[in-house]
Amino acid sequence: MGLTSNILWHQTNEVGFYAILESKELRYSYSLEKIVPEFGFKPIAFSMLSVSDCPFSEVGNNKWAYGNYCIGFKQNWGVKAGFSPVTYCSLGSRGLKMLNLLLDDALKNDIQSRFGAVMYLFAQMKFVQAPLITKHKRFKSYRFYDEREWRVVPYIKKQTMRS
Repeated sequence: MGLTSNILWHQTNEVGFYAILESKELRYSYSLEKIVPEFGFKPIAFSMLSVSDCPFSEVGNNKWAYGNYCIGFKQNWGVKAGFSPVTYCSLGSRGLKMLNLLLDDALKNDIQSRFGAVMYLFAQMKFVQAPLITKHKRFKSYRFYDEREWRVVPYIKKQTMRS
């Protein structure tokens, strides 16, 4: 059995599952992420849609913490819709250190465009392992890496008026 799937699985609860079937659309929700610890930032709520490319044999293993219902989408649909694999990192990794340097520069020099770009990259990152608290479960050390998460994060666009 392969380690990935050509199906992207969206896990949700019963209410979310039936809402998806009724509306025929996925809706962005906020995920509270604690990815910027070096600046003393509190967890940041990023708007996103999340799916997983775990093989079907792994979907029902109760290792996910986000609900008991899954709906699958073809991976090529996900790519066209803007989904891409999450970048997993460990605390102290070089990539995380480089992003922290860019964030520090953006904050010190008040560079809004760089700040927005760096925060967008942080929204695409997840720690390999960290605590997780959901409505129904608490995990002291949850292994996010096992989820094989893909995300789509909306761009922040300046609104312009057209006549």
